Amino acid sequence: MKVILPCIIAISICAIQCKKEVPETSTACESGTTNQTASDTCNLHPELCDKKFNEVSFLMTHNAHADLTDFSSLAANQDGDITAQLNAGVRGIGIKVYNTTGSSTAWLFCSGAPDNLYVYHGDPTLGCETFESVLMEIKAFYEANPKEVIPITIEGDAPPSEVMNAFINAGMDTYMYEQDFNLPWPTLQTLINENKRLVVFMDDGTDTDTYPKIHDMYNFIYDTDYDHQSSSTFDCEKFRGNHTEGSLFTLNHFITDITPQQDDAAIINDVSYLLPRARSCWVYNNHIPNFVMIDFWNTSNPLQSIDSLNLNGL
Repeated sequence: MKVILPCIIAISICAIQCKKEVPETSTACESGTTNQTASDTCNLHPELCDKKFNEVSFLMTHNAHADLTDFSSLAANQDGDITAQLNAGVRGIGIKVYNTTGSSTAWLFCSGAPDNLYVYHGDPTLGCETFESVLMEIKAFYEANPKEVIPITIEGDAPPSEVMNAFINAGMDTYMYEQDFNLPWPTLQTLINENKRLVVFMDDGTDTDTYPKIHDMYNFIYDTDYDHQSSSTFDCEKFRGNHTEGSLFTLNHFITDITPQQDDAAIINDVSYLLPRARSCWVYNNHIPNFVMIDFWNTSNPLQSIDSLNLNGL
C-alpha cells in the first residue's frame, strides 16, 4: 500500500462518525438512490439553493464512463455506471471524448460507426462506448430529477462542433447553461428555475464564439496536479488554469500507479482523509473545492465529505 496519511489527518478526524460530520438532513450515510421530489431542494439540500454555482462543492467522478462493468480493470476508474453514480449522489461527470474519424481502431472495439465520438481511457481495446450513449444516461437522470445541477468536464481531442452536435442529437442542448466570464455565477436555484442545469466545460480546442455553451475549461477552472502514484505527493498548489475571483476550483483526488488504484481509493475517499485535505486546500486557495474529482465513487462514501463542505464549511 502506497498511501501515506499526513499526521494532521491521522490525528483529528478518524473518530468522527457520519452522524456528527453531516447534518441529519443529509443522505450521505443512507443507502439507495437519491432521487429528490421535494420542491425546496437543490442538489440534495435546501441549504444549497441560494448558493452561487462557484460556492458549491460537487462530487465529480474522474473518467466517469470507465467503469468495471464495461471496461478492463486496467482502465476502469469507477465501479458502477454513470446512472448508478448519479443515483448515489455524484453531481459532476468527468469524461474523455475522442474523435475516431479516419481511425480503424476505436470503432472496431465499440458498438457504433467510424464517425461517432467515443469515450474511452487510454486505449479503446480496454473498453469504450459512444459519447451519445453517455449523454443519454445523463439525460435520463436530468429529466427525472429536476432539482439537480450537473457540471460536465470533457477532455480529449473531439472538436467542439461534433461535441455540440452530440448534445443536440441527445436532445440536451436546450438544458446547457451559458456563463459570461465577466459576470457572477448564478445560484443553483436560478439554474433550476431556468432549467439550465447542465454546465459544460472542455479542455482543448474550444470555440466559444461559435459554441458559447461549451466553456473553455481552464479559462473558468484551475486545478491541482492530477499525476500521483502515492498520496504522499498530494498538495494544494495550482497546476493548470485561471485563478480569478469568479473561478472554479477542481481538487484532483485520485491515485494512478500505472493503473487506477481501488485499494488506495478506499483510504483517500474516506472522510478521515478526504475532508481534511479538501478543507486544507480550501484555506490554501481561499476557495471551496468546487469539483472534487475522485476514482471509485462507491468506495468509503466520499459524499460524506462533500456534504460537510457544503453544509458545515470550514
